[in-house]
Amino acid sequence: MKKVWLFFVFLLVLGVNFLNALEVQDFQNICNQVDNNQLKDFEIPSYIPYSDEVFNYYILEENLNGSIVIENSKFTSINCQENENPTYTIYIKNINILKEIQEAEDGFNIYNEKVANKEIEIKGITWNKKIKIAFTKLVLKVVSWFR
Repeated sequence: MKKVWLFFVFLLVLGVNFLNALEVQDFQNICNQVDNNQLKDFEIPSYIPYSDEVFNYYILEENLNGSIVIENSKFTSINCQENENPTYTIYIKNINILKEIQEAEDGFNIYNEKVANKEIEIKGITWNKKIKIAFTKLVLKVVSWFR
């Protein structure tokens, strides 16, 4: 279950290159310089049920958005533009939330707290995707009880 949580944290901080993007200008600069070929080295474990997905992300207060595409359990691209055919949307209140998760000793609890406070929202586009994300959130919540 820890890898499922790490997968979502990876999505939220938009990859290793984004971890140091703590200001809007840095975020935009890094987003424009992402080498999508480097993403192919990161394979999603087979037990994580997200193998062919498109996540559009929105960082609301800073008005930043983009997309993350996963094909065959591999990240194929991170873009600074929305994808026209997303399967999920991720809404993050502000870029400081990413910083909090990155700096937290227990990022798992911070992530769950932010989801509970609706500072982070992940929504499925279709009915099946809504059920899938609801199940994932439930599993992550239950896992947090035993940590």
